[in-house]
Amino acid sequence: MGGFLAKESPASQEETSKGAHRMLVEPWRTTDWTPQGRKRLMDEIAAYNPPLNSVEKIRVLLVGQVGAGKSSFFNSVNSVFRNHVRSQAMVGVHDTSVTWKYRTYPVRLGSKNKTLPITFCDTMGLEEREFASLKIDDVINILKGHVPDWYQFNPHAAMQPDTPGYIVSPSLKDKIHCVVFVIDGSKLEILSEKVEQKLKTLRQKAKELDVPQIILLTKVDEICSPLKENISDVYRSRAILEQMQVASGKLGIPLSLIVPIKNYCSELELKNDIDILILIAVRQMIRLADSYLDNFRLAESDMAMRNSSRRKSPHSETSKGADCMLEKPWRLIDQPSGGRKQLMDEIAEFKPPLNSVQKIRVLFVGQIGAGKSSFFNSVDSVFCGHVINNAPAGADGKSVTKKYRTYEVKNRSTGKPLPILFCDTMGLEERELASLRTDDVISILKGHIPDGYQFNPIAAMQPNTPGYIKSPSLKEEIHCVVFVVDGSNIEILPEKMETKLKEIREKANEFELPQLVLLTKVDEISSFLKEDVSDVYKSQAVKQKMETASGKLGIPLSQIVPVKDYCSEVELKDDVDILILLALRQIVRFAQRYLENFSSNQSAVVEP
Repeated sequence: MGGFLAKESPASQEETSKGAHRMLVEPWRTTDWTPQGRKRLMDEIAAYNPPLNSVEKIRVLLVGQVGAGKSSFFNSVNSVFRNHVRSQAMVGVHDTSVTWKYRTYPVRLGSKNKTLPITFCDTMGLEEREFASLKIDDVINILKGHVPDWYQFNPHAAMQPDTPGYIVSPSLKDKIHCVVFVIDGSKLEILSEKVEQKLKTLRQKAKELDVPQIILLTKVDEICSPLKENISDVYRSRAILEQMQVASGKLGIPLSLIVPIKNYCSELELKNDIDILILIAVRQMIRLADSYLDNFRLAESDMAMRNSSRRKSPHSETSKGADCMLEKPWRLIDQPSGGRKQLMDEIAEFKPPLNSVQKIRVLFVGQIGAGKSSFFNSVDSVFCGHVINNAPAGADGKSVTKKYRTYEVKNRSTGKPLPILFCDTMGLEERELASLRTDDVISILKGHIPDGYQFNPIAAMQPNTPGYIKSPSLKEEIHCVVFVVDGSNIEILPEKMETKLKEIREKANEFELPQLVLLTKVDEISSFLKEDVSDVYKSQAVKQKMETASGKLGIPLSQIVPVKDYCSEVELKDDVDILILLALRQIVRFAQRYLENFSSNQSAVVEP
């Protein structure tokens, strides 16, 4: 996301030979590292109460490869709240799991006879060897609440309903409310294919049960040597950010749900910065579990909830499956009190942070029919005051955009254009000779292609092609890339199309360009949104589509925005306008953060 882009510090430039050990000037996550910040985190965690009377403690399942640090994390949390380094869960350093039983651990608050509102559930570690590793079916049983504390794992056979101790009818309090994948960040690149596949399978099973998931990236001090002395620089480390991106790509979990930590291993005394990293991770688990449990806080009685294994909603319709509305929105948006007008004014008054760039340039890329041109027309309609169509949009399966076009939007109320140029491209197709070429996209990103250029699907633009801009300035380059994806059929996105989008995303990553996904046609995803899209962030179906898009493209959920374009409507609607404006504001913010990385005298991006 835009917030992850930052400049290297002058001091770090002395460490160029260390490569990934470079430290950035600005942290890509902000954190209060003071003792007061530590105390606030501890108080917030200790004061938490689950939203259901039937659930006294949230249950968090720790899953990971042998030696990744599952048991060490529990011991570290216990150490923080007991105020001294201690070990309760067994920890090993060999390649064989020391956890052979299913164990649930409470965490005590100091010397008081009081525990945190969280129970950590520890499992046998994952291994490549089939008969020395936790079985997938056992994890499913744990998620559903069938496995009791102290159950002895049998690597040859998963627990069955007739196994002694099997909990036949578990209540919600017996089930798992959040799954934590514990990954050794120092060995992520050499994660074995079999273990990676097991982690992906477990992730899919948890998704099927709607259980929220998070990654703990452990051993951060072994990833980046400067962190050995000062762990509070973790969010300035380029190496940590890159490892988190690798983890996100491998497991398809958004970057926002990956937390870097360091466990207490060789230390004898607590350290404020290590404590804070551990507490941030615990707080994130609690928030995810709370959101999950809140979906059960409905009109059903406690008894009905104990007999239910899936989420319910006061508006759910069982015949519609995932097409249900949640009681609370799953994403809170910073919507100004002035609503539509205030959003329009904020966008219209934006000024790029560089004098050399008068307008930000936003490139739209997507499959034919996904809604690239339609989104531009929708933005134009909002600022014009009525539905219009300036960019040609089609629906016959063939791209109507044959040229590279840049579009300006005029604010009707002021008569001035917005500080944004929309760059539209030929649509992507599976057929290689009827689609936008990846090399042409690279040329657009670098600013070599002029407005009005006629795409040639047989050959990409070359330096000797008429019109080629040989020495583009920063104002001619792209400042944000927007992938436009049809949310109504994201599951059946062709493999070739998915590969093309990933290739373009990789190229944008090379230039450190911020990227956003517009998930279009939300009214076709959920029938509840056909009349009013203002409840889009209560839609379980839209959330699932966004998660699918995140997994396919490797883009964090926080960088995916649902929208509805104006297609069949003849009049503007406030709810549609606001979704479009929220997406546009996010694009502007991303581009702004990107441009802030250039000093006022820079005129072009340094090519990798």
